[in-house]
Amino acid sequence: MSESVSVAEIKTLPADILTENFETLATAKGGIPKLRETILQLAVQGRLVPQNPEDEPASVLLKKIQAEKARLVKEGGTIKKQKVLPPVDLDEVPYELPEGGWVWTRLGDVSEIVMGNSPPGTTYNSTGNGCPLINGPVEFSFGPFGKTIETKYTTAPTKMCRKGDLLLCVRGSTTGRTNVAGFDSCIGRGGCTN
Repeated sequence: MSESVSVAEIKTLPADILTENFETLATAKGGIPKLRETILQLAVQGRLVPQNPEDEPASVLLKKIQAEKARLVKEGGTIKKQKVLPPVDLDEVPYELPEGGWVWTRLGDVSEIVMGNSPPGTTYNSTGNGCPLINGPVEFSFGPFGKTIETKYTTAPTKMCRKGDLLLCVRGSTTGRTNVAGFDSCIGRGGCTN
């Protein structure tokens, strides 16, 4: 492969070409961020490794998840009953799934989405008093799976997330930006968690 491959082309390379030319791509100007993005995209699309036909189909896993969510709702307190979400329409599908039991589903079908709720501004501080507060991207570190950082605290936490939860910005120009909670914390109205 020549070194004339553009960073824009990196995104469309199949996994085998990516593997064969990893060093060239990694050293190209702007290549590392695009390489990370490409690897994540290939993983999401099931194109990094061969599919195992013996793996349980996703439809079976989804039924197990729904049964577990129903059990937790019935027990009370753990999660709330969620509204039934519409199936994913064909016009919403960004790419074809690999063979082997993959299915498209909505995030809310496999997790509980908790919208943030900002505590009163008078309870904020930067001295470490109370619970860490994640209001949005100011507390996000670099990358879609970066860990949140502590910059603000609140003495009156409202909605909470746990360490390891996926967080999503839901307001303003950073809508859609993700991070992973690096610690248990309060989430403000600029974010949500699964």
